[in-house]
Amino acid sequence: MRYVEGGSLSDRISAGRLPLDQAVEHIAQLGEALAYAHQQGIIHRDIKPANVLITPRGHVLLSDFGTAKILADENGLTGTGMPIGTPFYMAPEQIQGKPFDAH
Repeated sequence: MRYVEGGSLSDRISAGRLPLDQAVEHIAQLGEALAYAHQQGIIHRDIKPANVLITPRGHVLLSDFGTAKILADENGLTGTGMPIGTPFYMAPEQIQGKPFDAH
């Protein structure tokens, strides 16, 4: 992955509140990135502020697909049977080991 100057959403949040219009734009762009990944049959599984990069021009980039799940794969767990992701940001069904999808 190329270096992205500008930092993460986590960095921006730590620096203080984002203006509402900027937050809405970031969310819209993140939604587009997730929709595209879902259209490709991929679920990210670790959406959190540290994995949302923001360029100096305000473009949102979703990073760290290391724990992504291919939807064609029916098993949402690791080889050891443990769910993966950052627990604080995981969907309830993901934590419970239940099936999950892009919806």
